[in-house]
Amino acid sequence: MQRQCTGTAGKITNCQIGVFAAYAAPDGSRVMIDRELHLPASWFAEPAQLVAADASQYAVFATKPELAWTMIERAADDVLLCFGWVRGDEAYGDNTVLRQQCLSRGLNQVFAVSHDHPITVAGIKTRADIAVAALDRAAWQRYSCGG
Repeated sequence: MQRQCTGTAGKITNCQIGVFAAYAAPDGSRVMIDRELHLPASWFAEPAQLVAADASQYAVFATKPELAWTMIERAADDVLLCFGWVRGDEAYGDNTVLRQQCLSRGLNQVFAVSHDHPITVAGIKTRADIAVAALDRAAWQRYSCGG
């Protein structure tokens, strides 16, 4: 437990952060299939803190996108799971390495990105918010993703 930024609270607060993987079936059912505890980088500077927290099995710091990729690989290697899409918020979408890793496994992806995330449209480098602002409102279609 440490003061850190969490999207759930929308601020810096004392919390633990987990990264979770869920499977969404074609019939709309969903189930959690994996999870990883995200430990703050500062904990790895103090090995005694890892031992005191009973977290000594976590020998190396990993970012949330790195933890996500570990779970995506486990799921993709599981012969009982069949999926072709990965989704995540901007904590994952802003990570170019994770997006490239998904492409390398042939996985389609829907990731949010930060408004100032650099993108290339028709060979022109810009920011996500600038590219979106240039689109005609009629170009958008709203779809529900459940609930």
